[in-house]
Formats: sequence, C-alpha cells, structure tokens
Amino acid sequence: NFLIIFIFHFVFLLPTSSILRNENVQQTLHNMTTRKFELIEVYVGNLAFTTRSTHLRHHFQHLGPVVQVHIGLDRNKKTPCGFAFVEYRHRIDALSAVVNLTGTKLDGRVIRVELDAGFKP
Repeated sequence: NFLIIFIFHFVFLLPTSSILRNENVQQTLHNMTTRKFELIEVYVGNLAFTTRSTHLRHHFQHLGPVVQVHIGLDRNKKTPCGFAFVEYRHRIDALSAVVNLTGTKLDGRVIRVELDAGFKP
C-alpha cells in the first residue's frame, strides 16, 4: 500500500517534474501499479504415478511460495501419468527449483525440473 501511495503522489502531485515527461518512466510506473504477480511454472518430469500434489508442494515449497500444483492426468483414465507443473509466485524461486531440485528423489524416483516450455524470459 505504501508503494501505491508513493507512486500516486509522485505521478499526480508532481506532474510538472521533468522526470515524468520521460515515457519510459511513465510506463514503468504504470506497470508497477497495474501488474499483478507474474506467476512462473516449472515442469516436473519422471514422477511416480503415486505422487500427489501434497507431496510436490512439500518438496518444492522450501524454495519459495508455491501458488498451485497441477498434476498431469491420462486423458482417458484420468489417472496421474508421471509429470506435473508447479507454479511459483516469483521467478527467482522457479529458477532456484530448476537448479536445486533437478536430480533429487521424490517418492523413490529421480525427478527432472525445467522451466515450463511456455515460459518467456
């Protein structure tokens, strides 16, 4: 809330400031006030079919806040099929998961962690 109040005062109470005439500064301020958290997903492969979302959340949450866990399901049987996506609130936590959790064991299997293919740097 403090940041929004500061930006409000900066943008609306100092309109004659030369720094505000710069389009880049105005766009950055706009992005800071309107953008929500940028959620980042990591792909987790080679999971055991018995792995549940609570197992994944517990394994991944020590690196940062996990927003959601999506376990891939077989299209016909609706049973887990060995992969999942873990959604982090912050990019640095997702990158940390890739570096620190690839090659670790979860439910007896060595897992692979990568940035989601849909991720855009």
